[in-house]
Amino acid sequence: MNVGVAFRSRAAGVAALALWLLPACVTRTLSPSFPEPKAPTAEEVLAALLASERPGEASVAVGVGADGGELLCWDLTSGQLRWRLAAAPTTAPILAGEQVVTQEGDRIVLRSVSNGRTQLVLDADGVLVGADGAGPRSVISILHDEDGPRASVVMVEAGRVRWRVALNLPAGRPALIGSYVVTPWATHRISILDAADGAERVRWFFTGTVLGHAQVQDGRVYVGQHGWIPVTRDLLALQAGDIRPLAPAPRQLPGHPSLLRDGYSPLPAPDSAEHRLRLHWQVGPSAEEPVLGDRAYLRFYRMVFGLRASADELVWVRHFDRDLVGASQTAHGLWIADTEGVLQFVAHDGSLGKQQLPLGAQLSTLTMRGAPAPEALTPQGDESVPAGDLTAQLTAAATLDDTRLGAARAYAVAWLSRQSGLEITRILVELCVQGNAPEPVHRSACQALEERPSGHHLVVAALKAQARETASRGHVGALALVASKLGLRGAVPAMLAHFDDLRTSTRDLVAIVEALDRLAAPQAAPTLERFVRMHHGEPNGSEVLPVVTRSIETLGGLRARRSKPLLTRLVEDGLSHESVRQAASEALREISTPRPKKPAPTPAVAKAAPAPAAKPPADTRPERLSPGLVRAALKPAGRSLRRCLNGEAVQARIAMVVDGAGEVEGVFVTPSELQSCIEPLVRAQTFPATKLGRQRVTHVVQRLRARGSKR
Repeated sequence: MNVGVAFRSRAAGVAALALWLLPACVTRTLSPSFPEPKAPTAEEVLAALLASERPGEASVAVGVGADGGELLCWDLTSGQLRWRLAAAPTTAPILAGEQVVTQEGDRIVLRSVSNGRTQLVLDADGVLVGADGAGPRSVISILHDEDGPRASVVMVEAGRVRWRVALNLPAGRPALIGSYVVTPWATHRISILDAADGAERVRWFFTGTVLGHAQVQDGRVYVGQHGWIPVTRDLLALQAGDIRPLAPAPRQLPGHPSLLRDGYSPLPAPDSAEHRLRLHWQVGPSAEEPVLGDRAYLRFYRMVFGLRASADELVWVRHFDRDLVGASQTAHGLWIADTEGVLQFVAHDGSLGKQQLPLGAQLSTLTMRGAPAPEALTPQGDESVPAGDLTAQLTAAATLDDTRLGAARAYAVAWLSRQSGLEITRILVELCVQGNAPEPVHRSACQALEERPSGHHLVVAALKAQARETASRGHVGALALVASKLGLRGAVPAMLAHFDDLRTSTRDLVAIVEALDRLAAPQAAPTLERFVRMHHGEPNGSEVLPVVTRSIETLGGLRARRSKPLLTRLVEDGLSHESVRQAASEALREISTPRPKKPAPTPAVAKAAPAPAAKPPADTRPERLSPGLVRAALKPAGRSLRRCLNGEAVQARIAMVVDGAGEVEGVFVTPSELQSCIEPLVRAQTFPATKLGRQRVTHVVQRLRARGSKR
């Protein structure tokens, strides 16, 4: 190559380039840097989030074996076991996309749903709070608690950690959809993170509600804690207002299950009772159906209660032979799994499906996604089993012979007592007096009897039958108290027979004396005197001593003059216990005091013409408890409420159920560790009566910032 030619050619090219650039340099100059990329606005992020989609997921179930040493996975479409391996999970499994997430000791393990192979092991340095996923991606929330509540959110993709975000406050259960991770944290905040790098794209702060969960259901995103709040374009405008989450109507349930478990609490262990006591419900498809199928299902060990979501109403109750350790709701009912690994379906009307899916393994807990396909099911009969009459269902549930079910059986008793008829009264009598009935069942039945308008002769008959019983006695004292509250004097002879019987417990003796006192039965005096003569020398600490003193008090109440010599000897007897001498002295004083005379009847006078009816006063009650009325009601306790914000807590959300008269029925505080401090203060305040009646209202208490501090 000719070097001179090459050089001349290059020089000519450079000169031409300079001539070409010269006009541009003359007319404009280049900026010293490129412009900063424009960050998307909150509205743009929200629009993109709402347009995101999540692919469908396979119907699978993952369970922990009965001994806690196995992890198993089934394909619910075919009913076949996918894999089974030795493992020791310390939490129930979470299905997150194509991954199964568990905590095992101080590690968090991700396994493939398809084959069970371990994809990733995280040294958590904390505890698993929640996880969600789509396809090969999973997002995990971890709570660290060494130096105060801290959290981290970890994105895992294809078996590798893609990013990790650390927070100095707790993080709740996250959700993954499209290119975004929705993360609730610090009870009132929602951050939208970029799924690619974990960068925070937008943060929203909600003062009127608590946020601990995020979820994707049927392609829609929801957040919440005391119910679900749909993420919509209108949500941003509600950040400073009171938000009403979608949720079943409030009610008292056995075991007090929460609508949603605390989104900031670690997941329970596989053998935790939380897996056997849970309230199941889902958000409905529209504003006209805010709760799916207008149903909520309470699973209580081996019982299931079908509840109407829109009102405090029980629709049906079912009981089973084995405990239920997992469930999955559909639009038509509830799939349930028992400890023997058998899946069966309970329809929204309480009828039991005619097919089952035996999984072939004993379980301590089961997590299901989706439902079994029809071809995977095994017929168990020709027809489905109808729920039957509600009274029969309640009777069967109330009389189940299982002491663990005391609270649920008492709930069934309370609903049973709303039914009319002598047969219901007879059942209530049996449960009230039943010796081996759990205390909640016994108490609920006795209270229900006191309010029955008819069938009182059955109470008297039961007391008489128990007096003739040669075997062990029931709670005859409780039944005697019921008889006294109903004013059944015909029960007095049976009460005295029990009082004279040496087999009657001291607990029942005290109750019988109380019943005799209420009935003011003079024929009881000889029996009570005989008992006092026999036992007045009981030493301090004797369980019979309270019966003696209560009997003496009853003799005083009966004003039985024939008892004065006995009572006088007791006062003068230095060997009698001090409580006996004091009770005898007071009884003597009461006997010696004449009964007050009844006032003479007022002579009849001619009735004047009735005055014209006055116009009823205008109803000045507010329609509902507005946020302003709630703030005004709690203002007297404001300083005390703020003192409850100790430690890291900078604010607390108080959810209250207030009836139409302004009485507080329930208080729920988040964070939960502030409940014991805040609840008494709230209950001590007076709320105005309202026209709307029972409401669920919220109030946020915030720690005051120091003067001059920045937000």
